[in-house]
Amino acid sequence: EEQEMDENMKKRIFSILLPLAMVLSLLPSAAFAAEAVATDGTTQYSTLAEAVAAVADGGTVTLLKDYEVPKTIVVTKPVTLDLGGNILSENGAGYVIAVGGNGDLTLKNGTISITGNQEDQSAIYIDTTCTSVEGNNNVVIEKDVTIQAKDSYGIAILGNKGASKATLTVRGKIEAKCAAVSGNGTYWGTDITIDDGAELTSTDSVAVYHPQKGTLTIKAATITGKGGIEAKSGDSVVTVENATITATAEPDHSASSSGTSTEGYAVAVVENSAYQGAPTFTINNGSFYGPIALLEDNQVAADKAGRITVNGGSFTDLVGAVKYAAPGAVIKLLDDVAVDSRLIVDKALTIDLGGKTLSQKPVDDFVLVVAGNGDLTLKNGTVLGNPSKDNRSAIKLDCTETKTAGNAKLLIAADVVVKNTNGYGVSLFGNQDANTA
Repeated sequence: EEQEMDENMKKRIFSILLPLAMVLSLLPSAAFAAEAVATDGTTQYSTLAEAVAAVADGGTVTLLKDYEVPKTIVVTKPVTLDLGGNILSENGAGYVIAVGGNGDLTLKNGTISITGNQEDQSAIYIDTTCTSVEGNNNVVIEKDVTIQAKDSYGIAILGNKGASKATLTVRGKIEAKCAAVSGNGTYWGTDITIDDGAELTSTDSVAVYHPQKGTLTIKAATITGKGGIEAKSGDSVVTVENATITATAEPDHSASSSGTSTEGYAVAVVENSAYQGAPTFTINNGSFYGPIALLEDNQVAADKAGRITVNGGSFTDLVGAVKYAAPGAVIKLLDDVAVDSRLIVDKALTIDLGGKTLSQKPVDDFVLVVAGNGDLTLKNGTVLGNPSKDNRSAIKLDCTETKTAGNAKLLIAADVVVKNTNGYGVSLFGNQDANTA
């Protein structure tokens, strides 16, 4: 009886296995292969490195799932990497992606993540000489990409001293511990654009560190870090068009010839004799939360002197903005400001107080002085004087306040209130018959 039951069981099992075997025989052999990670549109691959190596120049590789790279993905040709909404991360590889030689990489639609205590590493490494073939390379980070580097740099970019150039365009989001984007003072020859809508954040450093000879253009991006941007470089040209740049730390400057020297500055241009040439920083527009300053690590020759030019924008540091303003600039105040000493205007300038109050810390002095050939238009806000001496005014016009005497001019618009609790509102000092206030 037991033997009969065994025979019946065998028949039932066989009746189940037979159709299953028939179904399996119809499946392609690929169904038994390793799970696909990426595709080039025609073929699926079990590793991303295989897909990148196999794709034709100018082709697209699409990531099919979250994937940890066992070693750095190296790109040396034109390719688009569509992350497919997935996370591409490293697993002790150092860099997630390195672009070398004539690599031309466009990243879209997903997240790049690097983890681990690797402060000298970056999620993406761009280097014109990191492969056996040197060339001009290019990387574009599209707006639907997020780069996460919680223990390291976001993107490091290195040229080859003019022999080859590395180009980077960022439209997406970078979140890093160290600089979100960083160059290297030794390896110059870069062209960087932080494009409209980009968001760059550093939790423990300046968000953008530019110590190399090259160009940096920042458009309508948002940049936040312990410091905003530090430029310490040879003949670099940095232009800010319409960005919002915020420094979260208190201002600090400690000279260094092997890395950043500052934090707490929205913009810091640092002179250092160990670096080539002189950085040129131009602010055309934007909002700047934190000081704007030209700083000296050590004494430099005249041809290494840095320069800041403010053509316009909104600032919490009114003193810095006025100091570096080009003649004719329009400067707007972002917050109430109490200056440490008299604010001197000796050029043609418009200050829009932005509905805020300009005052002075407890010092027996004028708040605002229009001097020499200064020509100031004051709009939309309050100037508050509070000297303990009654012979001081909130605003002073003085033709001889500066070394160069001139005709000092002031226009106070109808939406400006000048107050002084203990002295004069506005006082005028001409220069006999030579100059008029």
